[in-house]
Amino acid sequence: MKALHLEPDRYDQETRALLESVADVDYLPCHDQRELLEYLAAQPYEILLVKLGLQVDAEVFGAAPGLSLIHI
Repeated sequence: MKALHLEPDRYDQETRALLESVADVDYLPCHDQRELLEYLAAQPYEILLVKLGLQVDAEVFGAAPGLSLIHI
């Protein structure tokens, strides 16, 4: 599984290691909705760990139709 994680600093190393044991994780800084959509369009992500302030809406699902798990 491929995961996009937008708040790695909020998770300790043990938690990140657990996530990495079940998914190929990209840790990327995201400052706004436009960046989120660009990231999602660039890779076939199935998991999204998103920070508050970003919207998970129809546009997000359109950019990443393979999303099966979202954590806010």
